[in-house]
Amino acid sequence: MLFAFLAGLNLPRAEAGLSREMASLQELAQILQQKPLKALSEASLWQAATRGMLASLGDPYSYYLNVQEYTEIKQLKTGEVAGIGIEVGVQNGELKVISALDHSPAWKAGLQAGDLIRKIEAKSTAQLSFAESLQLLQGETQTWVQLEIERPPSLTRFNLRIQREILDLNPVRYQMLPNQIGYIRLNSFFSDQVPESMQTALTALDEAGMRALILDLRNNPGGTLSNAIEVCSLFLPQGNVVRVVDRENQETLHTVTGLPLLDSGKELVLLVNQGTASAAEIVAGSLQEQGRAVLLGKKTFGKGLVQSLQSLSDDSGLSLTTSKYLTAFGQAVHGKGIEPDLEVELQTGVQQGSEQDTQLQSALAFVQDAL
Repeated sequence: MLFAFLAGLNLPRAEAGLSREMASLQELAQILQQKPLKALSEASLWQAATRGMLASLGDPYSYYLNVQEYTEIKQLKTGEVAGIGIEVGVQNGELKVISALDHSPAWKAGLQAGDLIRKIEAKSTAQLSFAESLQLLQGETQTWVQLEIERPPSLTRFNLRIQREILDLNPVRYQMLPNQIGYIRLNSFFSDQVPESMQTALTALDEAGMRALILDLRNNPGGTLSNAIEVCSLFLPQGNVVRVVDRENQETLHTVTGLPLLDSGKELVLLVNQGTASAAEIVAGSLQEQGRAVLLGKKTFGKGLVQSLQSLSDDSGLSLTTSKYLTAFGQAVHGKGIEPDLEVELQTGVQQGSEQDTQLQSALAFVQDAL
């Protein structure tokens, strides 16, 4: 722990080998522990300093996670976590809902992709960092959070009180639709279960006589890069998936990893919308560029940054943006999104998967015409 270490030193600058800036940081730590009217612990100083250093990056997706928060975010990979079930991001300085997890408390309360969160527990999100907003949204199961929401394009404002619950993070649901058209709903790429669950779904549908497939990535907030590559590999026999660009502007080109499970002669339609983000955009962009899938719906969110989790020695951690990604053909995604091949609106308030779901019905009609 940086501050705990520095505060315990009482050495001349030259002897300690500290830079001028680090020496000043040591002095500040000692002053803040000894002089203020309000006593400060080493832990609180450390957390404040860490958050301040990360804030200097000017990146809302790089932030400090205390021990509890770091434990919870790692649990996303195992499928066990409590919350209200939303993924949020920052666009144009505004806290925006990327997606509400299917059947989560947020989904049941009516939160939608594109909703703007103006207040959390009466605190304006305009005055909060991204990390501070996440902290307020998180909490123990059976506790409540109060939100003030603004919904474009009417900009109507309303309040929601949502109870936190243990979330069902089963990433994949599937069924056979009329005319032997398979349907898979992939709701995120976070869980380690994603590749195996997708393989199970594709195999079951294929054995049931599937003639074509609709893969629903709407309101999918993304997840891990490795899961995105593995999912692409289920549909592409060869080729590139994504370009990852690091801080030195060096590119790493990722390719598919195995044999596809969906026959190349079977039509594939991907449903996308403004809640399709990050790893979901990697899959959508790759399959579109390779000519393997038709994208139908609305333009995607546009989050083309890659975050890594960094563990610290006290079991806390960091979410740190370490790279950005481009499509395999070199197109930027961040702040731009991916345009669908067929743009289809979905009326506000219509439940996805229902008979009134115009995007799903349009995908069914497109596939049936192609059969």
